[in-house]
Amino acid sequence: MKSSRTIVALILAVVAAAVGFPDHHYNEPRTVKKWAEDSWRMFQTATEKSVEAASEHFGVHDANMTLRISTKGRSECRVYAAIADHRETLSVVFPDRHMPVSGLHAVLLLDPFPGAYFGHPVLIFLIEKTSMDMCDERKGHYLHGNHLCIYVKNNSRCIQMKRNKSPSDRSTDTDCAFNFIPLVQGKEAGKQKLTCRENIGNFYTHCPVLRDTEDNLSVYCDKVRYNTHRCNVAEEAAEANCSSWQRCDHAMILSGGWNHQLSEYQSYLNVKEMFEMLKRIGFGENIKIFYANGEASTQEMPRMYSSILKESFKKHLRTLCNTKPCVETLVLYLNSPTLPNGNSLLWDADKNGEASPEEQFTVDEMLSSLQDCSAKQVVLLVDQSYSGVFTKKQSKNRKLRSNVIIVTSTSERQAAFGSDFRKYWSKEGLGEKCINNIYDEYINDPRTEDMTSLLLDTGSGASHRLTLNGGSCSNEPWGKISSKGCENLSSSRHWSDFGN
Repeated sequence: MKSSRTIVALILAVVAAAVGFPDHHYNEPRTVKKWAEDSWRMFQTATEKSVEAASEHFGVHDANMTLRISTKGRSECRVYAAIADHRETLSVVFPDRHMPVSGLHAVLLLDPFPGAYFGHPVLIFLIEKTSMDMCDERKGHYLHGNHLCIYVKNNSRCIQMKRNKSPSDRSTDTDCAFNFIPLVQGKEAGKQKLTCRENIGNFYTHCPVLRDTEDNLSVYCDKVRYNTHRCNVAEEAAEANCSSWQRCDHAMILSGGWNHQLSEYQSYLNVKEMFEMLKRIGFGENIKIFYANGEASTQEMPRMYSSILKESFKKHLRTLCNTKPCVETLVLYLNSPTLPNGNSLLWDADKNGEASPEEQFTVDEMLSSLQDCSAKQVVLLVDQSYSGVFTKKQSKNRKLRSNVIIVTSTSERQAAFGSDFRKYWSKEGLGEKCINNIYDEYINDPRTEDMTSLLLDTGSGASHRLTLNGGSCSNEPWGKISSKGCENLSSSRHWSDFGN
């Protein structure tokens, strides 16, 4: 029996050598551990020589971030790996416009910020069968016994463009960075082979908790796949409950998720907690949720529409904003994977790994949708990476009326960490607190001292005198004394509001 196993092992080794794959492919955990250690050592060695050069070479957006990553221990880095099966090579597709790569034996990704929302900087290493001379040209690490080269994926074209810019422009350019888990596919197009690995040496031990697989198979009620008479989800998602003689509080939640790997269970909890808070303080049934690829209603949650239904989201929002009188207070909560320019990734509906314009919700689109909104009060809570882009653009362009308050979890150059922002904005008692008081509590909490949360009141000063649901938080006679979700209007109030 022992000799039989030996013969089988030899045959496998011969086959692996014949197709160019190392025989240690058959002990994946050990192989991944070796590659992860070599890759981490490459990064540390390069950083010790020159932080600036390492930042450019490893595709990190600035030297300070590179230095921050280098000071972390490997125990803080989560490991992802993909290894090609026999007689296949791997290709890599990035959602954020980086050039794709193909012909690879393996891909390794180190995530130095496992507690952060995507996007945030990650280190990507490509493993390819090649010569030692070619490996040296790529500044890679050559594995002599296997004729494999571990080298760094960077965006040379982006780097060259950055070099040609003035120093002031370079400091705000983050497009050369790698901020997401890319799609790594083999023979089966669209199937992700890059997976999180637990218990890899001294690296970060745990993988993120993802949503149930069946929740991520396809866009819920995809009109391309179903008869339009049976699937009118786009029209249903766009519908808004507006009455000429009633003014109500309305809320919208947008949480993209992008794909199975980035749609962690934490994103569902964020949506659920915010929904329960909004319902608790009087928004009732007027809460529309666009989440990941959508989910049917349950006992605890209403139907959630797919985030890819961007036009339905915009139509619903336009109806609320343009119908007079309709909305007393409008609250929007955004919580999606985010590009460095602040744009939200929705859902990779075509499963090709590339973020098309239809699969993104840009900052400009959101601000334009809220422009001239007739609601008495609009509160935009942006709980995602680089969310400070919203306040920066509004401060520069001043698109919005004075009825809008924007609160972000980070600055325009920060990744968002954990769920502290959501916890503050979904806890009990928000119906009685001024918006600026909730914000002050959040930024003064020692647990959030590394986050640069921003609050922009577009001019009315409502954040100092009104609650999240538009009620008065002081003894002054501002706004409504309490929120019951909807208010029936008298004739005089109706025509007064209609004329404003």
